[in-house]
Amino acid sequence: MLSVIAWYYFSTFKITGLIQRTLKASQQGSDEFNAIETLLKGLEIPLPEGYSFNDKDGTERKHTRIQWWKKDAKTYRDYAQVLDNKLSNIPDMVLPDTVSNPEYSETNKPVFFGHYWFSGKPEIIKTNVVCLDYSVANKKN
Repeated sequence: MLSVIAWYYFSTFKITGLIQRTLKASQQGSDEFNAIETLLKGLEIPLPEGYSFNDKDGTERKHTRIQWWKKDAKTYRDYAQVLDNKLSNIPDMVLPDTVSNPEYSETNKPVFFGHYWFSGKPEIIKTNVVCLDYSVANKKN
């Protein structure tokens, strides 16, 4: 009987912890929220004050997804992952020190990602970085 009671309390503790972490994941700014956002949407950086662009659906964006695999990006425009026709809305300003360049080295393990909008003909990004869908949902590509 003692083992059943112990199992019950242990299970309740685990479920309560899971519920608490799930709730934190819905709170903007929490580590859990940021982890989920990055996992589902990719790395993003805020644009400088006063800059924005409209995405493919016309929604104003003040953050841009970045090309985290890119080596030696110096400016917001170098780093931004936006369609070519939106690139002129991204400032050609040097990235501040607070924005790190996490360039993914070719010695790192392969990474497969998706849901990034590219234009043009699909091409190899890096030997260990592969986009799986390359704007597959875009009927124009």
